[in-house]
Amino acid sequence: MSLTAVCLIGVLVATSSAATSAEANPTPCKDPKQWEGYAIILDFEKGFGDNARISYDEVNERVRMHLVPVNGRQNGPFKREIDIIMLFKDDKFYFFSEKDKMCKLLVYHDMI
Repeated sequence: MSLTAVCLIGVLVATSSAATSAEANPTPCKDPKQWEGYAIILDFEKGFGDNARISYDEVNERVRMHLVPVNGRQNGPFKREIDIIMLFKDDKFYFFSEKDKMCKLLVYHDMI
């Protein structure tokens, strides 16, 4: 057997034993403390949809969603652009509409 073949076999054995020991001691996944993303919310039965930009902040326990109605939508819970800020430490949800100059506060316990 050549020296190259012996080295390759040694690398394969070391790699497979490391993989086996990693599988034997699994560690939980770590999620990011803050992230942003986009979502599309559709309700085909009621015929509406929204595009949403979502910001998540685990450190300060809050979520912000900026909802934009899909063009031409006439029904659904929000007929205009709206921002929703959820402050979980305070158990409060704020709904803002810059176009309508509307601000509504909901206390989380009142919603249950």
